Amino acid sequence: MACSFGWDWGIDTSTSGIWRPVALECWATARLESVRPIAIVDPLVRADGTARHSGTVAVHVEVARASDADLIVTASVGGVAGSATLSAGQTSAVVTLHVAEVSLWWPRGYGEQRLYDVDVTLHGPGADDAEALELDSAQRRVGFRTVSFDTEPDATGTPFTIAVNGQPVFVRGANWIPDDSFPHRVDRDRYRDRIEQAEFANINLLRVWGGGIFEADDFFELCDERGMLTWQDFLLACAAYAEEAPLFDEIEAEARDNVARLASHPSLIVLNGNNENLWGHEEWNWKTRLDGKTWGAGYYYELFPRIVAELAPHIGYTPGSPFTPGGTDGLGRDGTLTPNDRDNGTMHIWDLWNQRDYPAYREYTPRFVAEFGWQGPPTWSTMRASISDSPLTPESPGMLVHQKAMEGNVKLTDGLLAHYPLPDDIDDWHWAMSLNQANAIGTAIEHFPVAAAALHGQHCLAGSTTAGRSLPGLPSTAMGDPNRCSTRSAMRTPTDW
Repeated sequence: MACSFGWDWGIDTSTSGIWRPVALECWATARLESVRPIAIVDPLVRADGTARHSGTVAVHVEVARASDADLIVTASVGGVAGSATLSAGQTSAVVTLHVAEVSLWWPRGYGEQRLYDVDVTLHGPGADDAEALELDSAQRRVGFRTVSFDTEPDATGTPFTIAVNGQPVFVRGANWIPDDSFPHRVDRDRYRDRIEQAEFANINLLRVWGGGIFEADDFFELCDERGMLTWQDFLLACAAYAEEAPLFDEIEAEARDNVARLASHPSLIVLNGNNENLWGHEEWNWKTRLDGKTWGAGYYYELFPRIVAELAPHIGYTPGSPFTPGGTDGLGRDGTLTPNDRDNGTMHIWDLWNQRDYPAYREYTPRFVAEFGWQGPPTWSTMRASISDSPLTPESPGMLVHQKAMEGNVKLTDGLLAHYPLPDDIDDWHWAMSLNQANAIGTAIEHFPVAAAALHGQHCLAGSTTAGRSLPGLPSTAMGDPNRCSTRSAMRTPTDW
């Protein structure tokens, strides 16, 4: 993950190698290589005029073969079963299942989270009893829901409003960074704890930030169950990426594998091309430094949307965050639209904290804030447990090692002095910086709903590197803090708030 090489909130671990479980599996004849059920809502109207919904599940199956024997794939969902035959040499099939009446899956706060089990079995040839010839099986869960983005230009600019089942969602989000600098230590129970903390904070969407990982199945399964909407970035963040082999081939393989793996999850409503690379290309002087070299546009405007359309057409796609919708393809590619425009699409607000004071949040009326934040120290107990400097000061060696932001202590001081005097004692310094951070985030959170009332289609997420929101939407806080550094997180490892 990109943040393994250091970020402004985390340590440089420079990890490499295998970090998820490895197993040796023996099989004969054939096995299921990939199972990808896609659930589609089919609206119908009863004879009496009342609306109901039917559903279709297309179960896409890929098999690996050790022989040319004929194979049978069976699938079932909601009491409906079907099958498909793979003749000699065939390695893929689709079993289409029509469910006469289904209940919709809704985000938390909007309705129930109805999930349906999908059971898939691969059978071999040559016997009357198919059960005796079962070669492999797999289980998935799906939910029936639709997702759409309102990006229709209006008098102010271009909104970015997320609708689920046709209902605009008031997004109260957080950006999710890896929950540990060594992510193999994060298990299902820890994911559950974090998601429960997000619910306590009234969050309804978690954006999995592009400098981290494609999150584990456990994370998405829990979000499906609890109605927590998710947004997954492709893993390209704050850098230019060459579009030639061998990197192109590796990025394509990674994208295909993960889109196929995650496609069944109803909570996943956004697949996003990158973090800040469109913005960087336009405003961070990349064009001069690249000197004509490729930088990633082919991934964001061609490869990724093609993969999503092929493997997960029921999930929305955006080319980057931030981005301005529009242009001939709707993705803002034609070069006339500037990313990170407060009147159009999604926005990251980082001039506050980096250059300006937090009252300036009130100058913004963005359509969808996908990132904002203000740094502060970790909780007192975490800081004291992690740093043993004597004396402990903001400039002592252990504190500086954990301060990862460029000129972080300078920015902390500058942000404080406009409101409070700078304390000399570490206890008072910690209290003052924590208070100032709370005031900064509170200013944004209190302002954005006022702006939303005046501007239809505003949204917001918040995070350890970010915060954001939506109108219908309010900002929330960021999640994660793998290094116990000075942080923009509100929920921090191990259990500190």
